[in-house]
Amino acid sequence: MKHTDHRTLNRLLRPRSIAMVGGKMVERAIRQCDLLGFEGDIWPVNPHRDEMYSRPCFRTIQDLPEPPDAAVVAVPRESTIQVVGELAATGAGGVVCYASGFAEVGGKGIEYQKELDAARGNMPLIGPNCYGMLNYQDGVALWPDEQGGMRCQKGAAIISQSGNITVSLTMQRRGVPVAFLISTGNMTGVKTHDYIHAMLENPDVTAIGLYLEGVVDAYDFSVAAIEALKKRVPIVVLESGQSTIGAKVPRTHSYSLSADGQVSGAFYQKFGIIQVHSIPQLLETLKLVSLIPPDDNPTIASISCSGGEAALMADLVAEKNLEFAELSDTQRKRLYEVLGDRVNVSNPLDYHTYIWGDQVAQTECFQAVYEGSQNFNVNVIDFPIEGICDPIEWGVAIQSIKDAKENSGANVVAVSTLHENFPPKYQSTMLEYSIPPMMGMVECVDAMADSVEYARKAKSVSSLMPLVNMMPCRGVEESLDEFEGKQHLLRAGMPVIAGELVNSVEEAVDAASRLGYPVVAKMSSRGTIHKSDVDGVILDIQSD
Repeated sequence: MKHTDHRTLNRLLRPRSIAMVGGKMVERAIRQCDLLGFEGDIWPVNPHRDEMYSRPCFRTIQDLPEPPDAAVVAVPRESTIQVVGELAATGAGGVVCYASGFAEVGGKGIEYQKELDAARGNMPLIGPNCYGMLNYQDGVALWPDEQGGMRCQKGAAIISQSGNITVSLTMQRRGVPVAFLISTGNMTGVKTHDYIHAMLENPDVTAIGLYLEGVVDAYDFSVAAIEALKKRVPIVVLESGQSTIGAKVPRTHSYSLSADGQVSGAFYQKFGIIQVHSIPQLLETLKLVSLIPPDDNPTIASISCSGGEAALMADLVAEKNLEFAELSDTQRKRLYEVLGDRVNVSNPLDYHTYIWGDQVAQTECFQAVYEGSQNFNVNVIDFPIEGICDPIEWGVAIQSIKDAKENSGANVVAVSTLHENFPPKYQSTMLEYSIPPMMGMVECVDAMADSVEYARKAKSVSSLMPLVNMMPCRGVEESLDEFEGKQHLLRAGMPVIAGELVNSVEEAVDAASRLGYPVVAKMSSRGTIHKSDVDGVILDIQSD
């Protein structure tokens, strides 16, 4: 399979002209381009229609006025191969292939995908079996379906191997600034690492989010990850199939890294990739690192008008690599002047509700805390339900947070205890002030901790080397047992848990003494991939 030069992707990702080939599905893509305000040319291609969404239709690819920068092809599988070949022959900049029925179905579909790859030549191809690409910077929707995003000049790029999850991500209402969203499909052309390189060339892409089933081309991926770390563009990944059951779900692609959570987790850790384990955490982490550049300072300050919220924050922070900053004598004095002796001046700070609704007092209170040396200043605030509650005093709190942030120049985070208590209206207001509107205290604390760890890893990027570029096997393929595999990983510079290979109970006892209890005993067999299926694992052995 040919490799795509990521340097040629910009024409496809930021087109000025788009050919829409097909019927109902590409009509949706035209509509989405119009809704997003795309200002370039759109040329529908359909031999059976005179117009499409108020635009005249061209009968064939050859009838187009010039080679398009991008094309969306939403026709049956066999016709897709022909159309892609015609687009490549005209010099088109790239194509999105919507049709399914290729390698993901196995059998003859694999041969069809090989034909598609041959037909594209060197033209970049997104898909097949995908929804395509949304460029919210330029209002480009190479996307033959519904979507819920809005224009965004600066923000994260999200790249997903799951089409339906990509659609769901367009509908997020968490205030995440998203500049690009790409559904990769079968990746017969453009691979995940190609997208990463392309996004790194865009100065307005602040972070990169990935939803993966596994890593394709681990060497190339490691090269891209190192480049992202050098440019301080955080990569946040959610990989599915980490559980025993999840690993058995049929997958579309083949991978050069196992879906084993230990292997992929070690890979992500080595290359400074932030790994999360849920879609909400993916979005909340992208939000934070997009708006506040990661720093390795682990200190925070927490401000709330409730002792319960302060205690919850304290418990969450205690579990992470974070710590509460000590308040200086100057800060304590200023806070005492505002709050008096009815409040215990400390960090986390519970300022009670004595100054609630008093903009001058709240601003002074917040600013006194913000002017410390901490990395993050976290305001815990849940917003009321409009139409039932009077929101005026929450508006005062927002203005106080804004003014204190501007006066101090500090990093400020606003977080609600419940996700639903941070409505889009208030998210937008916070985003105007470059304040991440974080939804959920757990997600917020996790994101801050991951940001700090990322910054620490970035400091050592100069010592990072890509993985060994393994060539495809030309002979007979064979599986390694776990111990053999880990020895290969060690030689490639990957961290693995210490272990020894033994052949008797006596040798096992001696090895356990050297390694130190508790230990795990596992059977070693090339023929048994999942040892737990045959009771080949004994956990938590505490002694001889």
